[in-house]
Amino acid sequence: MTDITLHGVSKTYDMDPVVRDLTLHVPAGTMFGLLGPSGCGKTTILRMIAGLLEPDCGDIAFDGVSVLSVPTERRRIGMVFQQHVLFPHMTVEENVGFGLRMQGVKLRQARPRIDEVLELVQLGGYNRRFPGQLSGGQQQRVALARAVVTDPVVLLLDEPLSNLDARLRDDMRVLIRDVQRRLGITTIFVTHDQAEAIELSDRMVVLFEGEAAQEGPPEEVFERPVSSRVARFLGSTNLIPVQVPVYPEEGWVDAPFGRVAVCCGGYAGGSVPRELLLSVRCEHISLHGEDSPGTVGSDGINTFHGRVLDSVFKGGLIFYRVDLEGFPVDVIDRSDRQFVPGARVVVQLPEQHLWVMPAVEYDGGPV
Repeated sequence: MTDITLHGVSKTYDMDPVVRDLTLHVPAGTMFGLLGPSGCGKTTILRMIAGLLEPDCGDIAFDGVSVLSVPTERRRIGMVFQQHVLFPHMTVEENVGFGLRMQGVKLRQARPRIDEVLELVQLGGYNRRFPGQLSGGQQQRVALARAVVTDPVVLLLDEPLSNLDARLRDDMRVLIRDVQRRLGITTIFVTHDQAEAIELSDRMVVLFEGEAAQEGPPEEVFERPVSSRVARFLGSTNLIPVQVPVYPEEGWVDAPFGRVAVCCGGYAGGSVPRELLLSVRCEHISLHGEDSPGTVGSDGINTFHGRVLDSVFKGGLIFYRVDLEGFPVDVIDRSDRQFVPGARVVVQLPEQHLWVMPAVEYDGGPV
């Protein structure tokens, strides 16, 4: 297993900085996600690791040894591109064995290894078929098999699921994770899909304009964004402007709709800034009817009364916008009952899922 380090890496195209002084550490054997919007430098980073591009400055090291002077073919890298890039005139067996052939291995000698990786990607028995006889998901499995058949020390995946429909994406996520775990190979993948990054990654980094905005385990990035920009990009999050009370009480902040108990915060330094931002994900908020049996009373901690502004059914989930004393809050509910606009409801904010951060880049509206 290979440890990968990028230190102070930068890349510019036509005077336009694409990657800016990037430092990352990818522990050996992990699945590491590069998440960010289009144009943030994700694919450029992947290509520099592969040796297809040279950084303008900085260093890239495998197991502590710089690979900048090592050509792509000697870095022992397997790569799966966004497009399948299979040879249409070759069979599945010939496509998968192409890398071995380039290493001088005869097809007859390579067949046991080809059969092994085809079984690994659940395509055993497909050896004689041509790419045109396969579905999009099967073609992507062939591309994955071709990438790992040469026993690379690093696997790079560039938006490998973006051309598949929703069902196939789900299946391929499971397959990619299973293959990566079985091989124990250090894997870096590029995506702009937040759910994909969170489900696949052991660690991930959120990138904006070639810079790392936040790095860490997916659950930490998801639940504890360091800025409103990260929170917005991860989606389905309420950003609520709050203040530390004039007479501070530990663990409490003042929101537009009342005092809120919090248990954790992302601000740094010895003194707490008075202006803060409270982040709570829509799916963590509980919603009850005012007259529902067992509803927590108005004196309950983090319990507020509100009015439904809008409700939209989206196949098993109901998306609400609720007015709390003039401040709109978005809620995602899994209940089989639906409140209509105008209904009076009780909203509960779970203390363990509230995250406080500095009020930076906030534009005054719900996310």
